[in-house]
Amino acid sequence: MLAFATAACDSASTTPGADATTNDTTEDATVDVQGDPTTTCIAPTTAGDGNHNTGMDCMSCHAGFTAPDVKWTVAGTLYDTVTGTTPVAGATIVVKDANGTELSLVSATKGNLFMTLPVTLPLTVRASSCPDDKTMPTPATNGSCNSCHTAAMRIHLP
Repeated sequence: MLAFATAACDSASTTPGADATTNDTTEDATVDVQGDPTTTCIAPTTAGDGNHNTGMDCMSCHAGFTAPDVKWTVAGTLYDTVTGTTPVAGATIVVKDANGTELSLVSATKGNLFMTLPVTLPLTVRASSCPDDKTMPTPATNGSCNSCHTAAMRIHLP
């Protein structure tokens, strides 16, 4: 999902597995990212449980559930390189939907990220963990990140 540039923002935060909210800000570190003094990256945070099935298409199961706590709207896995096998925990993923609603979630211990709040497509997606900060170059047309981002083109930081 992410191979990006960047922009500063004021975002909300959640722990892995919890719904993203628009209440708490997480922007607390201004760092010169890759030579761009205007970029504000988000400091790494504590990662929660990563659950299971790292790198698999989360929505192949979770889109079909009816229980609100397991029916996800955005889900994927963050890795350390574009073809990586090492998950990145504690990074903040900022999702901005077509209505301008900005939600944040934290990649879990196995790199997994997921939320249940409704979003309006397309999505602008950014991953940040200082000093790395990347924004997906094109809008996401669905929330099933790992359906496109397979082993040859992982969501990644840096």
